[in-house]
Amino acid sequence: MQVLKAENITHDYGLRPLFEGLELVLEEGEKVGLVGPNGCGKSTLIRILDGIEVPLGGTVTFTRKVKTAFLAQEPRFRPRPVFTGHSKKAWRTWQSSRKNTNRSR
Repeated sequence: MQVLKAENITHDYGLRPLFEGLELVLEEGEKVGLVGPNGCGKSTLIRILDGIEVPLGGTVTFTRKVKTAFLAQEPRFRPRPVFTGHSKKAWRTWQSSRKNTNRSR
């Protein structure tokens, strides 16, 4: 049974075509690997199939309840402070003292 069908997918970046008229059908239980040189559109195709990016033409249809996931080549992490040990305690103490100072105003 089909779980994914991509029909007539077309995408480019300006004057640089990545693919035209691409067709893909995945049946239940099938596994797929994309292989090709850098810049040929592998990641773009995966983002289109996952719904992260919209193709210039064509449709992607999931014919059954399917969960997708995309792991970026270069993960984007939100910057946040990293504290361990004594610095955690000092941070909590500082935050607490700020709250107490703000309450007294």
